[in-house]
Amino acid sequence: MEQQLEALTLQLDDMKANNAEAANHNSTLEKAIALKDYEVAKLQESNHVMDTASLPGADLKASLHNIVSIRSSTKPHVIQEYKQLVKHMVGLLLILGREGSSPAVTQDLASAASSLVLLFMRTFIFSAHDAARLMKANLEYDHYEAAPASSPQEDPKQLWQAVTDKLELQPEQRRHMISLRQHFLQSLRECHDSREAICLGLQQGTQKVQTAYDTIETDAQAYVLSMLELHHESSQLRNNLRKQHRIWMDFYATVFRLWDARQTCCAAVHSFPRFPDLLAISSCVAIMDGSCNADGQPCDTTFRTHKLEMKRSPRYMHRLLAHSSSGSHHSAHGGTS
Repeated sequence: MEQQLEALTLQLDDMKANNAEAANHNSTLEKAIALKDYEVAKLQESNHVMDTASLPGADLKASLHNIVSIRSSTKPHVIQEYKQLVKHMVGLLLILGREGSSPAVTQDLASAASSLVLLFMRTFIFSAHDAARLMKANLEYDHYEAAPASSPQEDPKQLWQAVTDKLELQPEQRRHMISLRQHFLQSLRECHDSREAICLGLQQGTQKVQTAYDTIETDAQAYVLSMLELHHESSQLRNNLRKQHRIWMDFYATVFRLWDARQTCCAAVHSFPRFPDLLAISSCVAIMDGSCNADGQPCDTTFRTHKLEMKRSPRYMHRLLAHSSSGSHHSAHGGTS
C-alpha cells in the first residue's frame, strides 16, 4: 500500500511538472500569436490604403497623404527595433522549450539578451524622448502610440507577478534584487527631496524676477541679479534631473546583469506588450520575501508617509528656505553654473 502511494505521489509530481512546462510553453505561444496578429493587422492596413488610392475618383491628395504616413511609419526606430527583438526572443524560447538547451540556442539567447541591454542603454543615454516612448510603448497598438497607464482588462500587479514567476529567480538573485531595490528607492527619494527644494527656489526666483522687472528702468542691477539667481536654480534643476536619469539607468542595467540570458528574454517576451518594469518586478520579489506590503511599500514605513511627515515638519520647510537662500547667496557672488 505504501509503495503504491509513493508511486502515485511520484506520478502526481511528474504531472504537475509537465503541466507547468506546458503552461509556460502555451504562454510563449500566446505571445508569438499576438506578435503575428499585430504584423498581419499592419499589412492589412497598408494594403487597404494602397487599394483606396487606386480606386477611380479617389481623392488624390488624401490618398498620397495616407501612403506617405504608412511609408514613414515603417522607418526603423526604437519601438520597431524592440518589437523585432521580442519576436526573435519568442522563437528562441519556443525552440528552448521544444528541443531543450544546446550550445547554439544558448549562444543565440545570450546574443538576444545582449541586444536588448544594448538597445536599452543606447536609448537611455542618447535620447530621453525615445526612452520615454520605449517605456510607454504598447506593441498591440501602432508603434507610434503610447499605451495607457493601465486598462480595465489588465491588472499591472498581476502582470508583473506573472512575469516574475516566469523568471524562476534563484535565492541569491532575489536577495540582490531586494537590496538593489532598497538602494534605488533611497537614492530616488534623496533626489526627489532635493528637487522639491530646487523647485521652491525656482518659484521664489521667478516671482523675484517679475518684481525686479517692474523697476528695471530705475534699478537694472536688481533685475540682472535676480536673473542670475534664477539661472543658478535652473542649472541645479537640470543637474538634478540628469542625476535621476542616471539613477534609473544604473538600476535597470544592474538588474539586467543579475539575470542570465534566458531570464532576460523571458522578461521581454512575457512583459509584452510592455517593456519590462524592473522596479515592479523587484517589488514583486520583495513582497514575496516579506520586505514590503502588497502596494510595494516597506512594511515598517512607506515612501508616501515619509513625504507627508517631511512636508509637515517645520524643519523640512526651514531646510527648503535655507537651500533657496544659499543658492541666492552663491549666485550673488558670481556662481551661475
